[in-house]
Amino acid sequence: MRELGDRSLGMSDATRLQEERAERASHGPPGMTLERDHGDLHAHVPGARASRADREPPPADRRRPRGSAPSAAVSYASLFEHAPIGYCAIDAAGVIVAANLAAATTLGAPQRELPSHRFVDLLFEDDHERFLTLCEEARRLRRPSSEDLRVRHPASPICWISVTAAAAPGDGAAAVLLTLCDVTERRTADVKRANEHRMLELVAQGGELDHVLYNLVLVYESLLPGMRGSVLLLDASGRRLHHACAPRLPPSYRDAVNGTEIGPSVGSCGTAVYTQQPALVSDIARDPRWRGFQDLALNHGLRACWSVPIHGSAGRVLGAFAFYHDVPRVAGSSDVAVLKRAAHLAGLAIERQLVENALRERERELDDAEEVAHLGHWSWDVANNRVTWSAEVRRIWQRDPEEFGCDYPTLLARTIHPEDLPRVLAVSAAVQGGPIPSPLEARVIRPDGTERVVWVIAGKRILDASGGLRITGIVQDITERKQAERERAELHARLVQSQKLESIGRLAGGVAHDFNNSLGVILGHVQLALRNLDPEEPLHADLLEIHRSAVRSADLTRQLLACARKQTVVPKVLDTVVAIEGVVSLLRRVIGENITLSWVPARDTWPVKMDPSQLDQLLTNLCINARDAIGDVGVIFVETSNCTIDAAYCESRPSAAPGDYVRLEVGDTGCGMDAATLGQVFEPFFTTKGVGEGTGLGLATVYGAVVQNGGFIEVSSELGRGTVFQVHLPRHVGAGAAAAPSPRSSSTRAADAALRQKRILLVEDEPGILKFTKKRLEARGYAVVSASNPRQALSVLDEGVGELDLLLTDVIMPEMNGQALAHLMVERFPNIKCVFMSGYPANVIANQGVVNANVSFLEKPFSIEELMAAVEGALA
Repeated sequence: MRELGDRSLGMSDATRLQEERAERASHGPPGMTLERDHGDLHAHVPGARASRADREPPPADRRRPRGSAPSAAVSYASLFEHAPIGYCAIDAAGVIVAANLAAATTLGAPQRELPSHRFVDLLFEDDHERFLTLCEEARRLRRPSSEDLRVRHPASPICWISVTAAAAPGDGAAAVLLTLCDVTERRTADVKRANEHRMLELVAQGGELDHVLYNLVLVYESLLPGMRGSVLLLDASGRRLHHACAPRLPPSYRDAVNGTEIGPSVGSCGTAVYTQQPALVSDIARDPRWRGFQDLALNHGLRACWSVPIHGSAGRVLGAFAFYHDVPRVAGSSDVAVLKRAAHLAGLAIERQLVENALRERERELDDAEEVAHLGHWSWDVANNRVTWSAEVRRIWQRDPEEFGCDYPTLLARTIHPEDLPRVLAVSAAVQGGPIPSPLEARVIRPDGTERVVWVIAGKRILDASGGLRITGIVQDITERKQAERERAELHARLVQSQKLESIGRLAGGVAHDFNNSLGVILGHVQLALRNLDPEEPLHADLLEIHRSAVRSADLTRQLLACARKQTVVPKVLDTVVAIEGVVSLLRRVIGENITLSWVPARDTWPVKMDPSQLDQLLTNLCINARDAIGDVGVIFVETSNCTIDAAYCESRPSAAPGDYVRLEVGDTGCGMDAATLGQVFEPFFTTKGVGEGTGLGLATVYGAVVQNGGFIEVSSELGRGTVFQVHLPRHVGAGAAAAPSPRSSSTRAADAALRQKRILLVEDEPGILKFTKKRLEARGYAVVSASNPRQALSVLDEGVGELDLLLTDVIMPEMNGQALAHLMVERFPNIKCVFMSGYPANVIANQGVVNANVSFLEKPFSIEELMAAVEGALA
């Protein structure tokens, strides 16, 4: 096969091929020509011989007249000659020995000139080696093999054919049989797709718009030979076109049409952009749309111009893509399709550039926003150990790196808080080689000694051309945010505390009424038994212990209600110093001789308004807590002072509110508390004492009483250095403090005897309380009418009991509350006095409209003395 002769195939143009076809047709019917070529085909192509059916006569019943049907060889030759696919046979030297009409058409040569010429001479020189390899493999492997090769076709500059080579069977002259198919259209389409694919990659990769459009125009100029491409873009006004790319247009022409305003008859491009439709001008000299530009175009050798608008993804017109021609030419549908594809790719590239421009603008806006947000950037040159930062970082630090010679370690040592410096240095070491660490929070010390909390982020490691490492990042001042977070944490803690107290209040309030009724009966009868029993009797000590336990149970209930701010209170205006002095004198006898109680009242201390029992309970709990903290020998000091709280003070203390306060300060020289204990000191049931030594309600009760009266409390403590509680109670502005009770004279005692002749209506739904209270009042000399509910009380009145002087009633009862009953009593007896009693907490009583400064209230459980004092006080 590699032995190539020196013969060459003489080529002619398409006219010679048509002449040969005409000549073959003039010889008569195809059968004549086939008969003439039949012998040559037998000689060169193995298998092209008469079959056995041709050599042996057919049976008698199938014999036909001679010449009535063509022989098998003639049929085979006809099939070979007129097959729609090109067939060609070559010998071992590559010389064509046979070729059909389709092969001649595919190869662009007259059929009669193909034999005796080498097939390889019909191909482009670059494809010779591939063809020879194809034939060798077909003969050696004994299987068909295919290749796409280029043929020197007279009617086309490039003609692609698919050649399938197969080894010829037998021992004929042909060595290789070739099948030929014209694949020019497919290969051209493949080239177009490949070029467009490259353009898509170029658009996707980005880059400068000029570069992308330049390559885009060159690609499509290669697909449509003879054309000159041009891309024009609309300016910001959307009215004028400017050349973005026109590699092969004359520069003078580009300059002359640059900045042309679009319109309905402004050449091809101006019209296409204005109408947003293709403007396909086949002859510039004759088209009215080119009237104002005809001489300019014709003088530059431009005769036709096809233009289509370039659209963005949202349909907005961005410009125009145009093809110019040197001769008049009508645009076909395939031409328009190519032009639209080019415009689409140009639109993608232009829109990408617009997005990138918008992105850069957003980056500039972000820079401005970072300046407003006090967000600065820094850079650390690790190799040279130098740091630089932006103006915003200078503002945060109030320093300049040049102060420290830009030396990184020195800068950190002089500006970072000593407690945070080890962490900063550790992160600085880690960021040089490993993954970027998480953002670091640290404190910066300014030259004036103030501190700022900053958030430092190491954002990126950069290697320069010499291999040096540079690390960049940002710094944000988060001092205000940290302060807000602390305030939120404190508010959250207060909310949790409030919720705990609310839960305790619900629990205590739910059982307080019934429990207090039961305790009232127990205390009352124990008091009577103790009065009637000789103290020397053994039973007297047992009864006394029962009485003590009942009192402790009542106190525990009050503590639960107090720490939950649910206890029933009757506020009174108090002289703070006088009220505290009474408690201090009692506490001196309670806390023990080994502890000194120092009482230092301020002069002219303002009055406060609160329940006296709450103040007593508050001060007692604080002093008892201080005594337990001292344990041995020490000092408890109690001081009062006036203070005014302003808004600046409240900024760092969410529990405080501006105003005038009386400050009650209770401190000790005891063991103090650590931070963890200090954070739970007001928690209900929290105690550091052993099992059975405390309930954990003392300080919670103090907190509840203070908050209930509109004040706030602060505590400071250190281990081994004692504790100080500062209670702030709102100053009362109004009537003066209540006067101290005067000694009771003999005339007053006579009046008390007269009071005992009064008539009392007692209403109580608890049978035990009703029976006991009535018995005590009657023993005191009062005339008592009793009823177990309001309806029964009204029935007694209807029976005519006479004038009533006092109504002693429970508040919460079925059918009607005590307040409603009192209104009915006042309507019948205008001068009647009222005393309410209840074991329910304050919020329940207040909802009944009972508790205020002008109402007599008796809290259950009560003693006989408390009962008599309430009744006598109301009647007096």
